[in-house]
Amino acid sequence: MSEQQTNSFTSVLSINPYTNEYVSGISSFLAPEKSPEYSKEQFVTSYLNTKSYINNQIELSKNIPDEDLSFAIENKVYEELALDMAIEYNIQFIESGHQVDEKERYFHVFIVDPLTMDETFEASVEKIKYIDQIVPVPLLLKGLYQREIVTEVGVHCYIYFQDNDAFFTIYNDQEFVYTKSLKYSIKMMHERFC
Repeated sequence: MSEQQTNSFTSVLSINPYTNEYVSGISSFLAPEKSPEYSKEQFVTSYLNTKSYINNQIELSKNIPDEDLSFAIENKVYEELALDMAIEYNIQFIESGHQVDEKERYFHVFIVDPLTMDETFEASVEKIKYIDQIVPVPLLLKGLYQREIVTEVGVHCYIYFQDNDAFFTIYNDQEFVYTKSLKYSIKMMHERFC
């Protein structure tokens, strides 16, 4: 993306697709947005709960050139996870910061069924037309390190509860390592114990 395109956003709109809540951010100020509308000067971001995607780690040979990574990762994911070949999953990946073997590269992959994406973001896309970025919710914790809210290095474990989701995530030396969806969301605990 060119520098001119990067600086063209005047605001950020964050979407919670599970509650249809919107938050607008301009400079360092955040405010709830009651009736969001499409604007090409606005960067729109959202997230996916851990129950909405498959997360796995794969390894590939270091001999695979970077321009072939997407294709190689997609093939390996379909093969290792025995995914339905009739479905064109949305597969995104990040390289692990911690390499164990000198001959291999390790990647965290996030796999989403396109039907899940459509159902989750249908109401939001009707209002604002386009979402620039959708992030798996455990990767949002990376912002704690980028904004220097957490400055220590070492292993950090996060357990996060939401109304309809809960997850456990590990970061090591400020890099994502692992995440696991947990069974007991706030709603499920309320139904079970109250």
